[in-house]
Amino acid sequence: MKVSEQIWKERMSNLMERRKVKSDNHHLNSPVADYTSHLKKIKIGSRLLDVGCGDMKVRNMIPSHVVYLGIDAFPVSSEVVKMKIEECYFSDRSFDTIICFAVLDGMEDLDKAFFHLKRICNKNILILTGIDIPVDQYHTFTITEEMLFNYMKGWKTGIKKYLEEKVLLIEFIK
Repeated sequence: MKVSEQIWKERMSNLMERRKVKSDNHHLNSPVADYTSHLKKIKIGSRLLDVGCGDMKVRNMIPSHVVYLGIDAFPVSSEVVKMKIEECYFSDRSFDTIICFAVLDGMEDLDKAFFHLKRICNKNILILTGIDIPVDQYHTFTITEEMLFNYMKGWKTGIKKYLEEKVLLIEFIK
């Protein structure tokens, strides 16, 4: 599943503009934004990759012994590696744990994204994503539960919890 680069860039540009305008308090009291709680639900390995890391706020929520790396197609800091997961160049099984918080429905190529996520992961992938959210000016794909399980065929399911009506937190374990 792929969208054109032009559509992807337009939608991500719209999303970046919306983020500038919207208050950071939008989801503050929501279970969706409680990343610390989400991370406590899983076993984090010694190397963690944060896909679509934004401002890297997750880095301060993980144990200090964990090596953290954040990638984002639109980095907001020089510490963030500019990279789309679809074009990932990391070696196989480079990271024990991968987190994808609110990024899947903004991918350019879901097939490539999941190929690389599974390839570079050694232990588990934690996904926080909207489910059945229609494609619009901010989203490139409608993610469904069935789609996630198809992409992650052969992996076990760890935690699975709807945080809000259409927001799923799910862990896949190798």
